[in-house]
Amino acid sequence: MGRRKPVPIEEVNRRLHLVHVNVVKLVETSYTGTAKQARFIDVEHGEWAAWVSNVLRGHGHPKRGRQNGQETCVERYGVNTPLARGELREKIEQGWVEKYGVNNPLGAQEVIARRNQTMVERYGVVNPQQIPEVQQRSARTRRNSTVLKHWKTGRDVVCSASYELAVVSWLNKTFTDFEWQLPISIPTDASPIVAGRTYFIDLHVLSGVHSGKYVEIKGSWQREMQRAKWDWFRATHPTAELWDGPTLKRMGILGRPKESV
Repeated sequence: MGRRKPVPIEEVNRRLHLVHVNVVKLVETSYTGTAKQARFIDVEHGEWAAWVSNVLRGHGHPKRGRQNGQETCVERYGVNTPLARGELREKIEQGWVEKYGVNNPLGAQEVIARRNQTMVERYGVVNPQQIPEVQQRSARTRRNSTVLKHWKTGRDVVCSASYELAVVSWLNKTFTDFEWQLPISIPTDASPIVAGRTYFIDLHVLSGVHSGKYVEIKGSWQREMQRAKWDWFRATHPTAELWDGPTLKRMGILGRPKESV
């Protein structure tokens, strides 16, 4: 299955102008697709790297973001930082006390670091969502989740949304063996946005015509982090496939098949 062609650079520049007017320019030689990082130039703050899709949604240079935040704070409260105003500082500190038991961000970081260390010592992970059993329990609580049984092992398979449900139903119907929601540890030397995190690949097919394939099942990307993790996995597993709506229709998993696979 071929990869989608990137959005033409002319269209990217058009969208960029609509969002940022003449404040931000794309370094065209760095562009490889809207789901990738590229380099941009801010007329005041210079060059920086960012995800193209984020910039097209309105994200700008980090310095401009801080500047805009300070200007908004001045307009609302008369100070350039919430901590400079007594009642706001008290409210923020109260939030730290309620959440971490301390009234300053440095103390909160120490509490978070101790919690992370405890998680590593007990479970070998920093985030409990990195534990497959916890991730599965969390998935069960979603309103759009459905639990099916694996035709061969009898284990619960938690499906989120209609595409996953359709795929697992098809796998069971065709007696295709598979593994579901496999945790993949992303190394610390990966891209900073995903380094050290855990990625759950939706499907690993173990038998049939798709045997050996890793598959991400996705209707749309709800969060940039999801896409970033998939981009990292796709780069390290070049044969991995994305099964979206049109792909599932071609395979006959959704609706009537339009062509053979």
